[in-house]
Amino acid sequence: MSYLGELIGRAYDDGSSRAAPADAELKALQENLQIARATADSLATLVERLTKRVGELNQSNATNLRAAIELQDRLQKVEAKLEEAEKERDELSRGLKAVCKENSETRAALAHQKDVGAERMPRRMDGSVPPGTRTGHTPDGIPSCREPMLLIDGKAGCVLQSHCTRLIP
Repeated sequence: MSYLGELIGRAYDDGSSRAAPADAELKALQENLQIARATADSLATLVERLTKRVGELNQSNATNLRAAIELQDRLQKVEAKLEEAEKERDELSRGLKAVCKENSETRAALAHQKDVGAERMPRRMDGSVPPGTRTGHTPDGIPSCREPMLLIDGKAGCVLQSHCTRLIP
């Protein structure tokens, strides 16, 4: 029996010597499994949070896209109004230039008429125009240029402008 006991002892020693590395390996595998489970849980939580955040960003992007489209529409309307205003400004500018040219021609004609009238017009000693002369008087011979003055296109003229052709520079 001693032989049998010796065999059993040897088998036990061989088994325990083989079991110790297997136990250590099993223990390491169990620790790795726990780490893997914790990592999987963390990854699942992270994926859930990322999915939620992507959904929020998609909603935000959709809102921003709608706002950008609305702003672009407003910009197009403002640009159209600006073009219309520029066209109107150009038209008014051309009209103003025409009026200024017409006023300039009228002033030149009136200045020429004043010069021509002044040469032919008899004057009194005090420099006034005697009654009955055409320029500076109403058809009734009233010296209208002695009436109160008002500004007409930057020049002073008498109140009875329709009867008086005299403009004072």
